Amino acid sequence: MAETEKRIWKKKPERETKPRRTRFTVLDFFLVIVVLLAVLGIGFRSAIAELFVGAEPGEEVAVRFKVEKLTRDEAEGLRKNDALFLDGEEIGQISDFAMESQKTVVKETDETGSILFVTVADPNLYTVRGTMILLGHYGEEGLTVGEGESLYVGKILNIYTSSYSLTVTITEIPRK
Repeated sequence: MAETEKRIWKKKPERETKPRRTRFTVLDFFLVIVVLLAVLGIGFRSAIAELFVGAEPGEEVAVRFKVEKLTRDEAEGLRKNDALFLDGEEIGQISDFAMESQKTVVKETDETGSILFVTVADPNLYTVRGTMILLGHYGEEGLTVGEGESLYVGKILNIYTSSYSLTVTITEIPRK
C-alpha cells in the first residue's frame, strides 16, 4: 500500500508549455488595411474632397499692399486689373494703386553737432501702395491664397504680373 500512497501524493510532472504562436490571418490583414485607410481618410479629407469635387474658387478679399524700390518704368508699368500670379497660379488682380517717391531716412549732423534723422525723397526710386483683390479662404491659419500660402500683415510675397516680378509686402488684411 505504501506504493500506492506514494503515487497519490506524487506530483505529476509539469508539461512543457510552448509559447503559443499567433497566426496572422487574411481577416487580420484586411482589418489593418481598413484602419490605415480610415486614419489616412481623416488626415487627408480636404485633399480627397478636392479630387472628387474640385477646389473651391474662394472668396474675393481686398488686401492692401506696398512695393518699395521700384524704378519709374516698373512703377508706371503696373496697370489696374493686372492679373497676379503666385507659384504659377493666378491668385487675383490689382484693384487700384498710387505711386510716390521712395523716402529714405538719412542721418545728418547739424551745425551744433547734434545727430538728426531726416527723411529724403529719392527721385529715382518709387513706392507703390494699393489694393489687390485676391481669391482666398479664411481658415484656422487666417487668410490663405494659392496653394495654401498664409497671409498676414508684414508678409513678403514674390508675385508676378504678366510683365513684372514684384516683392510685395502685405500692409492690411480685412478681418472676417
